[in-house]
Amino acid sequence: MSTPRVAHTLALALVAAGLLLSAAPAAAFGLEWGIRGGIGSAVWADSAIEPDASPFTVGPALRLGLGVISVEADALWHRTTWQVQGTDTAVDRFALPVLAKAEFPLVPGLISFGVGAGLEPRWLLSAEAGGQDVSGSFADQTLFLPVAAGLDLDLQVATANVEVRYAHQLEPEAAVGDTRKHELMVMFGLFF
Repeated sequence: MSTPRVAHTLALALVAAGLLLSAAPAAAFGLEWGIRGGIGSAVWADSAIEPDASPFTVGPALRLGLGVISVEADALWHRTTWQVQGTDTAVDRFALPVLAKAEFPLVPGLISFGVGAGLEPRWLLSAEAGGQDVSGSFADQTLFLPVAAGLDLDLQVATANVEVRYAHQLEPEAAVGDTRKHELMVMFGLFF
């Protein structure tokens, strides 16, 4: 075989191998996609008012398992509602939490326990109080520090997850002042 023909055959073999590798299921590489949602309660520190706030979140999620360590990124619509003196307030944000987690098998191949932490930037989408737009009263972007602990249940075709996630706000919630939110949420996930 001549040198150009060997090079051509080697190049075709490399392209074919690349196509075969990219066609392999993402799960074989430890990559899982799914949906994540949660409900909870929130309080503000350093606030003159202490409303009973109810956060709710839902959106797609992606996890990359690297043995006992995994990295999860969620793209969540996050709504917090509360009432002060009869006025209902709702703040919608886009949240992008990224957490690194350590996972430990409790029942190998079936149940595992995980703990982790990360960063969660949130961007303001809208804010409404008593039917009026109050977006100017809230920061355009805030940063949270989430800490999570939960369980994974391997269902063979999917993985169900439930975790408790605490998020401490690192930047003020309001456009003026130093009010910071503390959230405690129960999160649910289903990954494929």
